[in-house]
Amino acid sequence: MITRNLNILILICISGLFGCTKKKHAEASIDHIIVAINNLDSGINQIKRLTGIEPVYGGSHPESYTHNALFSVGENTYIEILAPRSDLDTIPRYFKQFDQLTPIGWAISSTKIKTTASNIQRAGFKTSMILPGSRVSTSGDTLRWKTFTIEGRDESSIPFFINWNASTIHPSQSSVHGCTLKQLTIQSQKKDEIKQLLNVLDFSDERLQVNQHYSDYLELVLNTPNGELILSDSRHSKNKSAQVSIQHSQHFTVSYHEQYVMVLYQRVGAYMINYFRGAINTCL
Repeated sequence: MITRNLNILILICISGLFGCTKKKHAEASIDHIIVAINNLDSGINQIKRLTGIEPVYGGSHPESYTHNALFSVGENTYIEILAPRSDLDTIPRYFKQFDQLTPIGWAISSTKIKTTASNIQRAGFKTSMILPGSRVSTSGDTLRWKTFTIEGRDESSIPFFINWNASTIHPSQSSVHGCTLKQLTIQSQKKDEIKQLLNVLDFSDERLQVNQHYSDYLELVLNTPNGELILSDSRHSKNKSAQVSIQHSQHFTVSYHEQYVMVLYQRVGAYMINYFRGAINTCL
């Protein structure tokens, strides 16, 4: 009996060491994807009509001219619908092209943002300063985070990096649920460079795919209550108008009309640096 109990105890210990350990969360993962439109109400209504899910209003960004709405697409991942504030006299020029929802950027979350920045720098990439950001939600809670970007790169294919304060409830948890991210595809002229960046982070996410392409753009596929929804900035398309076709899945593609201006990342001169950095640190 003593020998039998001892064997059971040994098995329990082995199970605890190797079979019952808590799964470690990835240090880097897809945090959120930014989708632009020239009118926030229109964007909310488009998502509601196409998915059956109504995004929640996130708030305005006091240091920029934008506001947003959010909806969750899985654990620790969400979609941010970004649009110019309704109190502006005119719509900013580069927002005018976004009549339909168009992916314009994406963020990678990091649990150790200083280490992430250092590793990226050692790999030959130049990074911005790590900047704090915050905003007050409609419920009165303050969301706090830190971000940095890859300097000199304004392609939508290049992510920026974010670390959420431990006291902040992640937007994917506080936003409306019902959709999941099936796939985020990055089309890029510099596939190998993006792969190098991701390898530095030991980044692995089966939802992410990177393809070589003659232009840079994003395409995301969502599983929704109404079926599969595809959002794409199809600059490569010869069609000059936005199209929506509903077959087995719902496709939402938007053509590109002029030289692409990355809303959050582009640095176009010394007098605009703080302006766009303000947008980066508040558009969440």
